Amino acid sequence: MIPDHLYPLTQKLSGSKLCIFDFDGTLVNLESLNFYCICKVTMKFVHKKPDLEFYRQSMAGREAREGFRNVLSHLVPDRVDEFDFDTLRTEYHKYKRQALQEPPETFSRVVPGAQDFLQILKKRSYHLAIASASTREFMEKLMKYYKLYDNFEFIIAARDVPESKPSPLPYNTVISHFHLPVDEIIAFEDSKNGIRSAKSAGLYTVGIHNPGWNDSFVWDMADITVSDYRECIDALT
Repeated sequence: MIPDHLYPLTQKLSGSKLCIFDFDGTLVNLESLNFYCICKVTMKFVHKKPDLEFYRQSMAGREAREGFRNVLSHLVPDRVDEFDFDTLRTEYHKYKRQALQEPPETFSRVVPGAQDFLQILKKRSYHLAIASASTREFMEKLMKYYKLYDNFEFIIAARDVPESKPSPLPYNTVISHFHLPVDEIIAFEDSKNGIRSAKSAGLYTVGIHNPGWNDSFVWDMADITVSDYRECIDALT
């Protein structure tokens, strides 16, 4: 029996043909690593680091250069124009590449139920896509490691579009690729900027709850919020 709180998702899934997923924090949880790498960069260049809540609001879900501009505008507002944001982005990705030398389980985890949910959707002939601000190299390596990659038909990664979330452009680009009406599409997101992006594109948005990371907004911003994909599987059956 489908739990009462999941009926809206059950109804939406029954009328949908395309599911679009964010990657970082939505399929594979990397937020702790991202925050660590950001703090490494800001400590190196300005000897300060953002607090976690400011990171969530100003950088999570955004392309790295834009995110660093927001963070440095907060940390050192009178020095923002001194920085080369391409250099900061390169430094940030250097730290993330160093992490890739370690087993992925040491710095990431798949959101519970994600593999099974994707496989069920694929078997039921849903189209599956990704709209993410993560770099393609980093994202694809982890997706292949966790056996998620082959489920997806189309992927938008960092630098594939000129505007990052919260702009709707990443989602609009995926929508245009599939030529489907927005009422037949569902987005899955975890960040404030990601939810804003999906909602601005007119999409029904499922929030993925990451305890300790998005408690303060995901329940209010998304159309429905689930603890993990095991609830989404319950909504399908």
